[in-house]
Amino acid sequence: MELIESLGDIEPACGPRGVSLTVGMFDGVHRGHQMLIENVLDRAAKYKVPSMVLTFRNHPLSLLAPAFAPQLLSSPEEKAALLQGLGVDLCAMIPFDHEFAAITAREFIDDVLLRRCRTRTIVCGDDFRFGANGEGDADLLRRNADAGDFELHVCASLSDDGAPIRSSRIRQTLADGHLEPVNKMLGHPFMLSGRVVPGDQRGHKLGFPTANLAVPSWRLIPGQGIYAVRAHVGDRQWGAMLNIGTRPTFGGKTVSIEAYLFDFEGDLYGLDMSLSFVARVRDERRFDSAEALVAQMQHDEKICRAMLSD
Repeated sequence: MELIESLGDIEPACGPRGVSLTVGMFDGVHRGHQMLIENVLDRAAKYKVPSMVLTFRNHPLSLLAPAFAPQLLSSPEEKAALLQGLGVDLCAMIPFDHEFAAITAREFIDDVLLRRCRTRTIVCGDDFRFGANGEGDADLLRRNADAGDFELHVCASLSDDGAPIRSSRIRQTLADGHLEPVNKMLGHPFMLSGRVVPGDQRGHKLGFPTANLAVPSWRLIPGQGIYAVRAHVGDRQWGAMLNIGTRPTFGGKTVSIEAYLFDFEGDLYGLDMSLSFVARVRDERRFDSAEALVAQMQHDEKICRAMLSD
């Protein structure tokens, strides 16, 4: 997959044949997004043109209304990897900045869709909005499609348990600590990435040395608790037990993300680690003693190992 990182680089990447395109934030690349992209790929094959996703590095609300900007399900790098895994040919992942925010709906169609992308066919959801102040919608695209500018395919929202799958719904479910429905709506395990940083060494003293993960403030962290995860560093992988919480047994106040990697020896400080969430084991709780906590952690480890062996 070719990654395009600025609006100005889109036109030369698309070439003279044009593209089969979809546009959106695609946070988490959930099953609803995957349905759109499958349609893009089908139409790309039909017209023998590249498939393309136009998306953004940052959420539009981070610029337009920062107080209301959500924490994100995926980093730009994770999103690009997921799109590549789906078979997308071109990914334009551009910053949502003041210049882009000022583009009117009419300008977006004329300049971005037609001139830069040479769009042959565009796929969108029935709630798609674009242009300054969200003035453009599927009806506006349909009028251009009827004029012969491009083919339009509008997809109804994909539902799960009677409600549409939305990134906002997944965020709330994840923040509440309900991992199973999150992974079901995503269609893949939730991922969380960050850098391994020094901690207070308390886990080492208890016999469970942990890798402490520092993540950007704009990333959504799952609800507090114990999780079975797979830890990825470079091309290596380990099963792991993850604690997200304040460590109440020791009077902690701030939330930490600590992974105990099974059968690992070595130093991970300063390296980037990704965690793939498999299952939630239990809530975090306070124990009366360190010994009681260690006994519970030994039990949790057995559960996590069993979950990860399936």
